[in-house]
Amino acid sequence: MAVLVASVVAFSQPADAASSVDKLRQQRRAVQQKRAAQASQLNVLQATNKQVGQALAALDANRRTQEAAAQAARQKAAAETARAAEAKAAEAHTQARLEELRTAVRRLAVDEYMRGHRPELDVSADPSSPMVTARKRSLLSAAVGQSSDVADRLRSTQADLEVERKAAEAAAQSAAAEQRQAEQRLADVKAASEQQQALADQAEARLERALSEIDGLAALDSTLAAQLAREQAALAQQLRSTPRVGRSTAPGPIRRSGSISLTTVRGITVASSIGSKLAALLNAADAAGLSLSGGGYRDSAQQIATRRNNCGTSDYDVYSKPASQCSPPTARPGSSMHEQGLAIDFTNNGSILTRGSRAYTWLKANASGFGLYNLPSEPWHWSVNGD
Repeated sequence: MAVLVASVVAFSQPADAASSVDKLRQQRRAVQQKRAAQASQLNVLQATNKQVGQALAALDANRRTQEAAAQAARQKAAAETARAAEAKAAEAHTQARLEELRTAVRRLAVDEYMRGHRPELDVSADPSSPMVTARKRSLLSAAVGQSSDVADRLRSTQADLEVERKAAEAAAQSAAAEQRQAEQRLADVKAASEQQQALADQAEARLERALSEIDGLAALDSTLAAQLAREQAALAQQLRSTPRVGRSTAPGPIRRSGSISLTTVRGITVASSIGSKLAALLNAADAAGLSLSGGGYRDSAQQIATRRNNCGTSDYDVYSKPASQCSPPTARPGSSMHEQGLAIDFTNNGSILTRGSRAYTWLKANASGFGLYNLPSEPWHWSVNGD
């Protein structure tokens, strides 16, 4: 009965308030899950740095919320399990008392009482010995009274046992439900972590490509290169704080000039496979009154040396460590299409291309005819696949 009373006292008044809080938390989790789902669909290569940062933040907030919910669910499941154990122990204790009382009834009850007959309390007086008569009446009265008291307690304990058995069953069912809820919350945490890590992997790849791009831009526009470096440093800082459990760190391909056939077209060195197309594009641009130039192939050797300086000297440090983990952030060798001779950073009249410029507009309309495609976040960068 004590467990039942305690449960009633604990859960009678605050139940509505607790339910309201739970609903608010569920609504908050649902909103964050929706935001996370939207963030996970972001096209990282085409998004701005701000959009990538916001998506990473949304996924991180969702993961943290799911972790907090899982922790609360685990605690609630543990509390319900403990309550179920206490209820079961109370039931067992009452069962033991019941057995003791049954033994007492059997021991105290006289044969007539056990057969349903109440012993006669009126003992005939013995005129020769009034003291003996009084003693007999007293002993019989005490025996019957004690037996009746035990029988009352037996009936009461049987009723208690039934109540406590139901309480134990209810507590066990509640504990099982809370355990299922905890398992669901853990599944939500796993899903949130996978979402976050998938986007972080894409963001890491974007970071490496952007960092590789910055290295080539420095010779064409040092001011723009410095600005982009600051932006990528902020993204790298955000990636460094992202949990990396299960994250992919596969090394990028290592490409050197010895394995690539190169050709130079009007000062732009590219893979021989696209040399004729580049020449045709530059001729068409001339006819349109545009003077295009730029930078193409970059040897991986310099990138490898920079990685050794910024990331560490082991093979893992040079070829596999994520760019965001280096100081300063540094792309892995092979991260850029420039290292394959399949990308060009275009300039017009010596200035790097900007979105909205006449040269950019012309390339947007015509470059695909020559096998080159733009990465929307970088109006100057054109490659065979848009990366």
